[in-house]
Amino acid sequence: MLDVRKENVMVARVNLANKRQDRDDTVHSFGARIRGQANICKYEMQCPNCATNVNYTANILRDVLIKGL
Repeated sequence: MLDVRKENVMVARVNLANKRQDRDDTVHSFGARIRGQANICKYEMQCPNCATNVNYTANILRDVLIKGL
């Protein structure tokens, strides 16, 4: 049986923020790597006014992609 550990969300977010494009990485493969890491990060919160869940993963991914290129 496989034992799957849940990664700490804060650790995952720090790892995502520190990602950089490797020398031989294409932009597409770098984007795929950071999307995979972002899935662990749970960039979602509830709006205090309307109680709707707001996912801001795309905003974070844009910033990490630009920073990491």
